[in-house]
Amino acid sequence: MAAFKKLKTFKDAAFPIMMEHLDDKRQSLAFRNHNLGQSVGDACYWNIYYQLTDHPENYSSYGYQRKGRDGKLHVKPYWGGSPFEEAGGLEQWLKQNKNLSYTGMQIKCLNWLLEKEKKIGASDAESYFKNILPLEIRILERRMEKGDDAAKELARLRTILNSKDANAVPKELLPSEATQSRPVDRPTEKKGKN
Repeated sequence: MAAFKKLKTFKDAAFPIMMEHLDDKRQSLAFRNHNLGQSVGDACYWNIYYQLTDHPENYSSYGYQRKGRDGKLHVKPYWGGSPFEEAGGLEQWLKQNKNLSYTGMQIKCLNWLLEKEKKIGASDAESYFKNILPLEIRILERRMEKGDDAAKELARLRTILNSKDANAVPKELLPSEATQSRPVDRPTEKKGKN
């Protein structure tokens, strides 16, 4: 696990070496909490994945689905795909984005995720504070690293997150009044004969 973390410190300088080992089937130490592939190639893929997707710690919560603005459950975007899959694989994505800086690649991945989360929307203000706003904040943080003038907007969004100001949630991300007043679909119990 120490080597996995150490590779992250090299950022994109280590990507070419890790890319060379994506097909390496040798056994690696367990580095994820799921019983999926544990090969050297898997470790290389997930190291790059975690660096570029750059999820903030306060983003989302454990689970496969979340409720959207329509009141229905949706597969969380990072379970349903990735920007790499949409590009035809990690190697293709890196080729297509080779002119971006490391931070620029992170911003691109975060924007992909934010777009998917906004499409699902928020079932309530708390959902916005958990699934959308942390991504907006992380994007602004990374933009500032690149030298963009985003300090004022970043401070505003951090204040909204800290205060949990429901009035600041963009209305288009929340359920419409018609959706809110509609009863939630609940499975009916089947009664057996006595």
